Amino acid sequence: MLKDKAVIITGASYGMGQSMAELSAEEGAAVVITARHQEKLDAVNKTAKYEAPENPYAYTVLQNLKDAGCTDEMAEKFMTLQNSHDKEQQLQLLSRHRKHLLEKLHREEKQIDCLDYLIYQIQKKK
Repeated sequence: MLKDKAVIITGASYGMGQSMAELSAEEGAAVVITARHQEKLDAVNKTAKYEAPENPYAYTVLQNLKDAGCTDEMAEKFMTLQNSHDKEQQLQLLSRHRKHLLEKLHREEKQIDCLDYLIYQIQKKK
């Protein structure tokens, strides 16, 4: 059923994702696996009966950057720094994005506090 099909499976480092990857490969699919935990993904690659991607670490890192709300441009810059082994610049890039996310969170927290206060005042007058 999956022979000559391409399959991408996320969360493939254990459980259902790993089982789906193995079954898909057994049925003849070209399987690409991703996961957040590199060590677990490496273990799956070692025991799998299919060809692992050339650089599964890149898939894991890109997914984490995407989940963190990073732009494509930032992810590309991060991977360029990864390829040049510039960990200091990578850390600075991630720290700036983290700071931006925290500032956004704090602004939204203040907005929620304002709404909570209004709700409290309205309920108090009932």
